[in-house]
Amino acid sequence: SLLLITGSYGLAEVYSKRKAVQADKTVAVGTDGYALYEANCALCHGTNGDKGVAGAANLKVTTMDAAQLKDIILKGKGSMPAIQVGEEDAQSIADYVQTKIKGQ
Repeated sequence: SLLLITGSYGLAEVYSKRKAVQADKTVAVGTDGYALYEANCALCHGTNGDKGVAGAANLKVTTMDAAQLKDIILKGKGSMPAIQVGEEDAQSIADYVQTKIKGQ
């Protein structure tokens, strides 16, 4: 039971940090994929894409293309919520993941 309590606390901490980031409306805007990724994705996926907090996918080994990544960014999937960015910013994040994280 101690393990369950510890695990629950860890998940609650991750959720509260994610919620705090989402509540902060000063996230990066524009087409800078790196800045958008850092502001919206790095908390769970990590700067290098392999952090894996709360079940976040390892982006270094993803088989998804940029269009699939963009769709998940905009709509969410599983425990990942939709990211509150526009189409162009979602594309910038997806392109950044494809060129700078995937396969590294």
